[in-house]
Amino acid sequence: MNKILAVLLGLSIVFSGCHLRLNPFHKKKKAEKETTVIAPKVIGRSAKEKTSLLKKINKSQAAYQTFSAKAKVNAEMNNSGLNLGANIRIKHDSIIWVSINAIAGIEVARMLITPDSVKIFDRIKGRYIKESFHYLHNTINNEIDFAALEAILVGKIPPVFFNDSLQLSKDSTYFLLKGASSSIDYVFTLDSKEHLTRSFFSDKVYNQDLKVSYDEFKTVDKSLIPMTIQMISKVAQDTVKA
Repeated sequence: MNKILAVLLGLSIVFSGCHLRLNPFHKKKKAEKETTVIAPKVIGRSAKEKTSLLKKINKSQAAYQTFSAKAKVNAEMNNSGLNLGANIRIKHDSIIWVSINAIAGIEVARMLITPDSVKIFDRIKGRYIKESFHYLHNTINNEIDFAALEAILVGKIPPVFFNDSLQLSKDSTYFLLKGASSSIDYVFTLDSKEHLTRSFFSDKVYNQDLKVSYDEFKTVDKSLIPMTIQMISKVAQDTVKA
């Protein structure tokens, strides 16, 4: 896997907050214009067509018990940039483990996420953080649980949002599945082959947006996996791209 799950590192940077943000490995020469995340425009389709599409998606989404990968990541946080690597391991429904590496493979941070807890070891500052999973809700919506986070990282529609309440829309190229809860709006974009190409989440109450784009799909152990993932996370005035 040459380019995979860059979003995981981006989320890791967000989760560790000011710790890595205070220690960027390089400064961008010129500040870029702030990225605006815009939800796709939707046009309604029939309930029958939606039911058929949901069945196809459910059948085609990646199935695994364990997942491992190496990633090369270019991440941007406002005016700072990070070029890093990561080793990633996932045990389905149980553990997300990430080791973040700098130049020459030197580990700078390690993170372990379970459905109940978050543990972060920041080697740069020699700091260990142990919190409940709720700790992540400071940077992502509180409706994003462990299963949803795992799904986002491997290119699946999160189970909590994959239900019959989704509204199906379609333009000349894409299928759009749109939904909303009391605190979050979400849109999933699929191509003509029913591959998930973008997930968009927007929490207007706390001014949080997350857009995840998937590309370069390959079949790995009978599961379709995106080799390239791009993430744009915006929390208030802070923007992270990976």
